Amino acid sequence: MKLLVLTVLCCIALTSCVPDAHDNEKSKPASTQNEELLQDAPEVDETPTEMTEANTCLGRPSVFRLCENRQGTLRCPKGKVIVVAYANYGRTAKGVCRHNSIKTTRCYSSKSKILIRKACHGENKCALNARNSVYGDPCYGTYKYIEVLYHCV
Repeated sequence: MKLLVLTVLCCIALTSCVPDAHDNEKSKPASTQNEELLQDAPEVDETPTEMTEANTCLGRPSVFRLCENRQGTLRCPKGKVIVVAYANYGRTAKGVCRHNSIKTTRCYSSKSKILIRKACHGENKCALNARNSVYGDPCYGTYKYIEVLYHCV
C-alpha cells in the first residue's frame, strides 16, 4: 500500500512516470493520469514519521502551520501545485503555537486530513481557517493548530 502511494507521489513530481497498470492510458495528458492515480490510490493513515519514504523521490516536505482561530494561505510558487502529504488539525507538539491551555499532544482530527486535501491538493494556493467550527474539536480544552506537510510540484 505504501509503495503505491510512493509511486503516485513520484509520478506527480516527475509527470512522465506511469505505473504498469495504467500503460494503456499513456495517450492521456500526464496531469489527467496523475489525478486518476490519486483517485485510485488507497487511503492510508499517514503520520509525519511515515513520510520518509516519500522524501526519497520528492525531497523533504515543506511545513505549513496555522494556530487556532487564525486564517492563512498555503501557497506554491507560480506554475507549481500543492501535493498534500500529511494534514492535521489538533496538537502533536508543545512547542508549536504556544499557549497556556495544552492538555494533550495526542490530538488528531480525522476530518481535517480530508478537508485540507480537498481544499489544497492540486491547487497553487488555498485558504485555510484553523477553527473548531471547521474541523470539529478533537481535544476539548487544548489549543490546537493546523499542520500540513506538502510539496510544490
